[in-house]
Amino acid sequence: LLVLSGRLAGAEQGEAARRARRSGPMALGLLFGGGADCHGGGCDIGIDWRFAKVLDAGLTEPGELIDALAGRRQQAVLGADDFAEQAAPLRLLVRLLAGALRGGAAGVNVLIYGPPGTGKTEFARTLAAEIGASLYAVGEVDPDGEEPSRSDRLAALRRSQHLLARRGDALLLFDEMEDLFSEAGIFSGRGDRNRAGASKIFVNRLLEGNKVPTIWTSNAIDAVDPAHLRRMSYILRMGYPNPKARARIVARVAEAEGMAGAR
Repeated sequence: LLVLSGRLAGAEQGEAARRARRSGPMALGLLFGGGADCHGGGCDIGIDWRFAKVLDAGLTEPGELIDALAGRRQQAVLGADDFAEQAAPLRLLVRLLAGALRGGAAGVNVLIYGPPGTGKTEFARTLAAEIGASLYAVGEVDPDGEEPSRSDRLAALRRSQHLLARRGDALLLFDEMEDLFSEAGIFSGRGDRNRAGASKIFVNRLLEGNKVPTIWTSNAIDAVDPAHLRRMSYILRMGYPNPKARARIVARVAEAEGMAGAR
């Protein structure tokens, strides 16, 4: 099927399979073939479940396609005032990311880390809203709505980078970035040395070349390779908000959910 697809697209016999593998749909992970899909001298072509849903729904509008393929668009519930304790880094990050979007800068990455429940994801949503950019969360679920594998999340990240690279008004959110590293054998020396080394280089290039500014979150960075941390444009540590800040945030969320004044 790979050869047939390449031939139908106009490639010569000797180049057909290679051209098919390097085509846009395969580069975006919308179609896949080769490897485990090859048997008996031939290769099947599979279709990504997200792309299958797009085809089934007959989506054609650019905005609909982006929402279906790039990841779930995030909406801010809290405002800048709810992160008064992080006012200075918030202002700096607004300037940093807005400038990156205007200039089309590559390799811009922001890391927000801290214990669970400190508001890292909400901070990212508020940051995007302050800039006036759309924020897409990549690789959150698999076809069955379950936790995705590392390869699923990586494919989603690369696809979103390709889809949004030229828009100039989008940011990506990769929650729990340790997922990208731990299964690659990078954390705590796990895995064989060659694979860990190759994975480290791969992640370094991923961080250096991303065309869409990406916000990463993590619960802890103790085991993250220093080489990856050096490729972050800014690193922000978030702790638990104080009682006054928690009361303010709860009141804002209650108001947004129509529960203001409820007992």
